Amino acid sequence: MRHALLASLLLLSSCSGAALRANEATTSPSPTAMPRETEEKAPHVFPAPGTDIPRSADRVARAITLVQKALPPLIEEWLRRDGRRRSPLGREVQRGALYQQKLYRGVVAEERRERRVMARLSSRHAHILRRHVRIQERLSALVTPVKPGSIKWKTYRPASPHRLLDFYRKGERRFDVPWEVLAAVNAVETRFGRILGPSSAGALGPMQFMPATWEQYGAGGDIMDPHDSIIAAARYLSASGAPERMDDALFAYNRSNHYVDAILGYANQIMRDPRYYYTYYFWEVFLRTTKGDVQYTGPGRDR
Repeated sequence: MRHALLASLLLLSSCSGAALRANEATTSPSPTAMPRETEEKAPHVFPAPGTDIPRSADRVARAITLVQKALPPLIEEWLRRDGRRRSPLGREVQRGALYQQKLYRGVVAEERRERRVMARLSSRHAHILRRHVRIQERLSALVTPVKPGSIKWKTYRPASPHRLLDFYRKGERRFDVPWEVLAAVNAVETRFGRILGPSSAGALGPMQFMPATWEQYGAGGDIMDPHDSIIAAARYLSASGAPERMDDALFAYNRSNHYVDAILGYANQIMRDPRYYYTYYFWEVFLRTTKGDVQYTGPGRDR
């Protein structure tokens, strides 16, 4: 299965190229609904969308440290209160995740800056950043920059992270494919359904199926529907060797070792800390153009 959207637009930072470790899986947090009248305003910890990232290594290192310290507990608080995307806390989680994504991309874009920033971080924060950088490099190898303005895709609002999580877990129950792997594929292919295609090769939907492959694995469902597409991806990966031969299954999904490493790294990070699932959910689509990165979706986008 070839996923051409990836080659054009998805330079998404992941976290580790290590083999998938199922024994690291933990239970992901779930939102607890609260009456809207009891909501408190969220403090603005992170810069507003559209704010330029800092340039100096010192300031970048301080910003990365802030995000890596502040975002995980903010996600916990958001889930404990209500988990709604449009709540004050939800919007602040979105701001933090997008700012983190932009900071990481900025580091990856310049090797010299990477070295300088790494030297200014604690060992723990440098280790987290290094994982992202290495996976970013793997995904970058799959991408050819495009001319600014040459890509014109319709964008979509993705299903809620909680609804998608239900679909991933259903796929895991039915086909024994870890839900974290399905989430990682969904993230890398279409940033959780923000871009549904068709790609230049004709792939469609949240998990980017070619129509002929969909005929075989879609079970009569709707290729554009997140539930049907996620379940079909689990069915396809299972038929291709998952979970015992996960590398082979992912290689069948997209015939690139860089892609396999990125998906497994993404999935491993979510297994270590399920809060990363929600962080990645709020990352946006960026295009690599001949004149630099362009934010294509989300608040503060460049178009």
